[in-house]
Amino acid sequence: MNQLVIEARTNARLFGHVLSFLASNYQMHTSFGREGVDLDDFYEMMTSGAIKLSRVLLQQFEDMIQQELREEEYQLFLKQHPVFLDALAADVIPKQALGIEMVTDFVLRRYDNKYILVEVEKPQDRLFTRSNDFTSDFTHALGQVLDFQQWVDSNGAYARVHMPDISSPRGLLVMGRRMDLTDQNKGKLHRFSANCSTIDVVTFDDLLQNATSLYQAILRKGMPTKT
Repeated sequence: MNQLVIEARTNARLFGHVLSFLASNYQMHTSFGREGVDLDDFYEMMTSGAIKLSRVLLQQFEDMIQQELREEEYQLFLKQHPVFLDALAADVIPKQALGIEMVTDFVLRRYDNKYILVEVEKPQDRLFTRSNDFTSDFTHALGQVLDFQQWVDSNGAYARVHMPDISSPRGLLVMGRRMDLTDQNKGKLHRFSANCSTIDVVTFDDLLQNATSLYQAILRKGMPTKT
C-alpha cells in the first residue's frame, strides 16, 4: 500500500486530502449532498468499515434494475445497503411515520447528522410522457417528498422526538432508469434539478453508477470494503 495512504489512516486531515479527488471525480451532489461533506466524518466512516460494497452487490443491484420486481423488493435491498442511497448514510429508518398522515419509504441520517427523506418508486416507472411532460406518477411521487419536508418543517419539535436534531431535511426521489430517457428528457430533468435546491431526483441507474464510482475510488486508494 502506498506509504501516504498508510500514514493517512492515522491522520484524519491527511486522509481527507488523499481522498479529495472524490470531489471532482464523483457526483457529490447526489451521494454526499450539495452542501459537501465533513472530512472527519468521512474518515471515521471509512476506517470503521461502514462502507459495505462489493462487486457482487453491484452486480446484484444491476440485475434487479433489469427486472420488473415488486417495489418492496427494491426497498428491501436499499434498506440493507443504504450506501447505494447515500455514501454517508449512518442510520436508515424504514417506514418512518410522520404523524398519522404519512409514512416515508426511508429516513436517512448521515454521518454529518443531516437527514434525507426518501421516496422510492420502481425502475420501470416512467418520469416522462412521450411529449416530454412529467408523468402523473412522477408528480405524485415528487409531491410525496414535498409533503414529507413540509410536515417536518411544520412539526419540528414533534419530529425531533423521533429524529433527533432534524431540521430542513433534504428530499430524495428514486425513480425510473436513465437508459429510458431521451436526450430531451435528460435536459429537462437536469434543468429541474438545477432549479430544485432541496430535492434530488435520481434514477436507479444513477444509484448504481454512483456506487460503482465509489467502489472503484476506494479500490484505487487501497481502502478495504466489506461484502
